[in-house]
Amino acid sequence: MIHDSLFSLVTHRTSSLDNHVLLDYLSILNKMGMCSRCLLCFLNLRDQALHFLPTHILEQGLLDKLVPILPDLKFSRESCVCCLGTMHACGQDNLDSIVQDQLLSTFTGVTHPLPINISYSLPPALCFREFGIALSLPKVEALIGVLGEGQWTSFDGDLKTISRNLIIHRLEQNKLFQVVADARVRMNFALDFSDTSALHSCDFIVSNAQKQQTEHLQKRAERQAKWKQKEKEKTKTSSEQPPSSEASGAPLLKEPKSVAFFTNTILRQALQNPPLELMRRNDFLPPTVHDNWATTLKVTSLCEPVLIAGEYNKFSRLLPQTPWRVAAVGGEDDEDSHATFESSTQEEIDKAFIPLFQAESSLFHSAGREDVDVRMLGNGRPFCLELVNCKRLDVTDSDLASAAAQLEMEGLVKINNPHFATQAIFMSLKEGETHKRKEYTAVVWTSAPQTPESLSRLSLTEPLQVSQLTPIRVLHRRSLDSRQKVVYSMHTTFINPHYFVLALQTSAGTYVKEFVHGDLGRTNPNVGGLLGCEADILQLDVTDLIPEK
Repeated sequence: MIHDSLFSLVTHRTSSLDNHVLLDYLSILNKMGMCSRCLLCFLNLRDQALHFLPTHILEQGLLDKLVPILPDLKFSRESCVCCLGTMHACGQDNLDSIVQDQLLSTFTGVTHPLPINISYSLPPALCFREFGIALSLPKVEALIGVLGEGQWTSFDGDLKTISRNLIIHRLEQNKLFQVVADARVRMNFALDFSDTSALHSCDFIVSNAQKQQTEHLQKRAERQAKWKQKEKEKTKTSSEQPPSSEASGAPLLKEPKSVAFFTNTILRQALQNPPLELMRRNDFLPPTVHDNWATTLKVTSLCEPVLIAGEYNKFSRLLPQTPWRVAAVGGEDDEDSHATFESSTQEEIDKAFIPLFQAESSLFHSAGREDVDVRMLGNGRPFCLELVNCKRLDVTDSDLASAAAQLEMEGLVKINNPHFATQAIFMSLKEGETHKRKEYTAVVWTSAPQTPESLSRLSLTEPLQVSQLTPIRVLHRRSLDSRQKVVYSMHTTFINPHYFVLALQTSAGTYVKEFVHGDLGRTNPNVGGLLGCEADILQLDVTDLIPEK
């Protein structure tokens, strides 16, 4: 056979055991009804190359090596007492074709090799079955010497590790797919059992483990409460404050709720302290399974959110950043509302990219925002568009540029440097809201006539500290607060005695409109106060965003 070098591992393992001991051991496993890969695990043969062999080749090779010892050896592919057919389902030779068909029915633009990441879950009951079989095997010194003590006393998660690796190998064997952690397409693999009774048979172990874990969490909370109380007593003096609820003996932490979930920690704890008597009473030593068992591997796919980043310019003074919807009188949901403006920056950008990716929806994120009547000029404002459930997979950088160019022709919004973004770029957007200086240009009206000389009072020799209460115009949606902002520079261009252009650079978050007119005295100092007259702003543009030094 071409795989003789691999099956020599089986020969080496079996030759290390006395024939009588090996016969008894194999007879027990054979009587239970086990698949070829689980049999390898119980012979402590975990070499991946062996497990990756096609099922029929693996079975024939094991029969050639073991039938001389155990003539009635047979394998139970779909009704394996240990894995319940999981190994067979995950190791099917045409798994990559099944995945390919599923992808083609869901997405367009599928190319190869396609990077994918996989999600695979295994019912904890299977791990208990694996361990229940191990506990029921004869613990003979000769076996321990060859197979190792861990075969009976530890949980290594063979079943999940090997079955997951089987899936990956089958997907990559014909170069159709490449399994990587950060791939855009995620394949979900879930086991579908024809009968779940064999899974429920270990509920008593799960309940026992959860109870132990709950008790452990309660004891840890008590220790933490005592430690916090001691630390508090160290820092307070007898004259500082009256005894608190902690000092009076009241619990510092809420009592933890019972553990209602299943974790790997609970699994390991249950297997380290197995309730043997419970297992015997529930016919779990060893577990059993009926002959007509069937297990299939269900495959589904989805596209992880696609992030498109860039900087946008907004050229309209009638365009909010995000959709403005007003609820109708008596309305309770979006269907009863109507748009205040015909479009928004987000909707314009959506028009460029949602059809391109055949996306279901989008989420818009940006480094700050400008008012509806304020243009965004200069290099633009950084943004990130999160496209949800995309169906097209072959979009390129040139496709992004073409979509952006088409949008620019409409004259409302321009997208600079559109590109695929990473999670790190997405997270840095919010930092830009507070860590950038902003440059503005405003057209200002004054009640009193001005001259170029009088406007020179606005020129700064050093940064100007400004105190701003929450503006009246946003007070209905923002809490009342006093904010300290900085105006770094101001320059004026005289138009006529009542109008001039003001160019200024401020810290992030400065309300520029209120800095000009004073907001009924809620912003001080302000342009009107510095000029000794009323001032108001007629037009405002953001001209640049500058990172803080």
